[in-house]
Amino acid sequence: MQLLNTAPDDDVTGLLAALTVRSSVYCLSDLGAPWGFEVDDASTAKFHVVLDGGCWLRLADADPVWLGHGDLAILPRGERHAVSDSLDSAVRGLDRLIADHPLDADARLNGGGDGARTRLLCGGFTLASPAPEALLALLPQVVTMTPRAALVSAWIGPVFTLARQEATEPAPGAQAIFAKLADVFLAQALRTYLTGAARAGLLRRGPLPDPRSSTPPR
Repeated sequence: MQLLNTAPDDDVTGLLAALTVRSSVYCLSDLGAPWGFEVDDASTAKFHVVLDGGCWLRLADADPVWLGHGDLAILPRGERHAVSDSLDSAVRGLDRLIADHPLDADARLNGGGDGARTRLLCGGFTLASPAPEALLALLPQVVTMTPRAALVSAWIGPVFTLARQEATEPAPGAQAIFAKLADVFLAQALRTYLTGAARAGLLRRGPLPDPRSSTPPR
């Protein structure tokens, strides 16, 4: 019998060996069109999961990205960005929006207009790894995952179902459960992206960071 810990290292295993995702769920948003909010630039990586409806994700120097039901978007370097139901909708600072619409006891934000509703799970995360900056440098500005992709559907469906159930039927401890589900979303998404990049040979264009070293390769 072959033990798992005797399997040979590969590019993805080497990168993920020491990687731990620690997420923080900021809020569960239930917004009616028209709506829009902007998240300031920060060193903390950000993520958004669309539980219902859809929205546009916009960064200053990139094309808008449409996120539909079940989609996950990760901003590894936490750049300033806007999320809205339409490209024409006005956006407000997320802090200002929360100040005007205080979160309820379950950390839910309700706001927007009377139109079609979108539910989002939003938060941030850190990579507790000896070389997180080197790993993040391998990722694009925005990483998106959709349950309609072959490499993603096997794992994102069950996790998404659990997240949506918690959002629909709130119960004690929901905030902690959301954080743990976000950990799974993010770790699997990074694994999926890096696996695809390795298959395409993208991880071999330069030296890989050694996750056992605190100093990125020169």
